[in-house]
Amino acid sequence: MSKKGAPRRYSLAQYTTEAAKEPFPLDLPDGTEVLIEQPTYGAIKHLSRGGDLDEIIHALVGEDDATRILDALDDLPLEVARALSRDIQEHFSLGG
Repeated sequence: MSKKGAPRRYSLAQYTTEAAKEPFPLDLPDGTEVLIEQPTYGAIKHLSRGGDLDEIIHALVGEDDATRILDALDDLPLEVARALSRDIQEHFSLGG
């Protein structure tokens, strides 16, 4: 007769460890680097309802760096912002 082991245990701490990603390094035109940390669920949960590109970038990079990044994007082609958003989402496995 086979003996069943203990039921599997699930832990948010374990999921967090498994999901951890390195920061996304971004060089800005002024020669500075921004290290974009992995967005939290709370930061991006509203994006499932949509949002404009500025809102998406704010959610992905956080308030501290969003202004600097958005200011750097202002005079660049729109595709640059789209590509940046896509690459950040891909880096953090956000399905973007």
